[in-house]
Amino acid sequence: FSVAEKHYGVVVDHVQEVLANHQITDIPLAPPGVLGLMNIRGRIVPAIALRKVLRLPGENEDDNTINIIINHGGEQVGLMVDRIGDIVSVLPEEI
Repeated sequence: FSVAEKHYGVVVDHVQEVLANHQITDIPLAPPGVLGLMNIRGRIVPAIALRKVLRLPGENEDDNTINIIINHGGEQVGLMVDRIGDIVSVLPEEI
């Protein structure tokens, strides 16, 4: 995925789903990187603005935001990104 024209990746086995323009409920007094909460089929999932967490320039455009729902260790989190890329196989020695 991409955020502020920088490319990142996650293990595809951890990706539960990808959602576009999902409704986010604000959380008063939340840390700057936490934009709010999403209701994903009855589960409450925090929405994390990677641009703010990674201190990248620019603002998220709410109309074009894509949420990657990550499931890791039984916990879910929504990562707000600019674009989704392709699934790529990478060998450990290539990292």
